[in-house]
Amino acid sequence: MANTTLSSCYVCLDNEKNEPLVKPCKTPNCSALTHNDCLLKQYRSKKTTCGICRQPIVRNTNKVFNTKRCCISFTKLLYTLFMLIVGSVLLILLALGKSIKSWISCDNKVHPCDDGGIGAVFLTIPFILLFFQLPQCCCKYNIFCCLPIKPKYKSYLTMGILFLASSVLILLAHGIGYPIVKHMYNMDVFFTWRTFMAGFTVYAILAGVLIVGSFVICISGCIYDKTTENFTETQVNYGTLIENNETIIDVDSSQTPLIQ
Repeated sequence: MANTTLSSCYVCLDNEKNEPLVKPCKTPNCSALTHNDCLLKQYRSKKTTCGICRQPIVRNTNKVFNTKRCCISFTKLLYTLFMLIVGSVLLILLALGKSIKSWISCDNKVHPCDDGGIGAVFLTIPFILLFFQLPQCCCKYNIFCCLPIKPKYKSYLTMGILFLASSVLILLAHGIGYPIVKHMYNMDVFFTWRTFMAGFTVYAILAGVLIVGSFVICISGCIYDKTTENFTETQVNYGTLIENNETIIDVDSSQTPLIQ
């Protein structure tokens, strides 16, 4: 093979690029040169041979530590742990409210401990499960997949949004439960475990009504569809009705009309 000497990139033919030129192959007599970016584009377009000598392009693999990827992975892990641990604790504190203060100051003598808040801790579990979603879940299990962001960030955004939604629902439960506790127990207390449990009871009743209603609607729809399918008959009518109701032509008649 004749010695081929090039002074510019044989891919882009640009001599003004301020980038170093590399040799794409190991052929001794080939002096083809190209920019690294141009060679990468050529290789990705499935052109794996040198544009001059047609020998395979040399691939040099180097292991490089990706600092950016490492930082992003640790950030995701810390965010997940924060939402799981700190977020869960915050929701429990919101549910207990001012009852925490009575737990701290109680001594079973002067200020008896209020043990009723233990039930409120367990009732916060549905709210904790509501906001916590593993980021490894597929996008089809994520309720915010329609948002125009990268799929790998959608689960993390979901966790943050549902955490705020859970917090709002707990605070709303306190607001709903306050008049119930005041009316039923004649206790003017707000933002305690009692108001939360009263509001949670209302949530449970509403959820039960929705579940039963959905079940009844589903069963009714199935019964209606099955009944319609079994008792629907097909009727066949022959002939075409002439306008002004003058007569009906029977297409099955064996008599042939005479043409005058």
